[in-house]
Amino acid sequence: MEDKTAERVQQYFTEEGIADNYKLSFTDLKDEVAKCVDAKTQDEIWEGTKHDRMGNDGQARFYDSLSQTIGKLSIYDFCKSRHYESVVWRLSEVYTLLAERNVKNVLDVGCANGLEACFLAEEIKDSKVTGIDVSSQMIELANKRAAKRKIKNANFIVADRDKIPFAEGSFDSVFYMHSLAEGTEKDLINFNAIFNDILIQRLKEARRVLTDNGILLVLRPSCLELNVPFRFENMERIVSAGFSVETAYWKDFSNNESTVVVVAKKSS
Repeated sequence: MEDKTAERVQQYFTEEGIADNYKLSFTDLKDEVAKCVDAKTQDEIWEGTKHDRMGNDGQARFYDSLSQTIGKLSIYDFCKSRHYESVVWRLSEVYTLLAERNVKNVLDVGCANGLEACFLAEEIKDSKVTGIDVSSQMIELANKRAAKRKIKNANFIVADRDKIPFAEGSFDSVFYMHSLAEGTEKDLINFNAIFNDILIQRLKEARRVLTDNGILLVLRPSCLELNVPFRFENMERIVSAGFSVETAYWKDFSNNESTVVVVAKKSS
């Protein structure tokens, strides 16, 4: 089952033009980006500690810059192709965790250009998948992706993840694909403020829009190359936001990357 899911994800990536660029060095990646965008945009992408990426405005500027293209791919997808192994595994894992729970209404918080959400909408056909992101340009790409693939059960809107514009109990599952802590770090590379009061409130907002016994999935990265440390999410904070943790585990990859997965349920 796991192999078949991974094969389907890889097929989807091929259809979307995303190849396995694992062997592409970080320097080569920057060189490819430099061919396509101006110096200011390059600085915005790579020199995160010199710019304000905090809050919605900073995150919107950053991800708007990643929406620009290298050939037919967005910079965002091209960067993901360097982490192909982990990206395939993460999407396979989210699909499996949601499909086995027979979810019907999924919220992808920080959906970017809809890469994961569109796959889930296609594969879990009797569900509705909603993606929100602060970047209007990323949401535009997500809607174009859904339209191109003729997906009818996915919807993408520009929204603040700290003020999710849906009523209580609107979703039976909410997931964060590396997006829970984005915009709360003291700087983007060193996750110095991973769990603080902002994140507790963010988790409480996710809980608000979940149905009773709704599922929360949190995936976060560890990457030695980017100096992102390996650590589990703080379980006490997830519990204090009104969740019971079902399981937490991680997967190591061949490029010194790891991904931590936390599965939690809304407590009554």
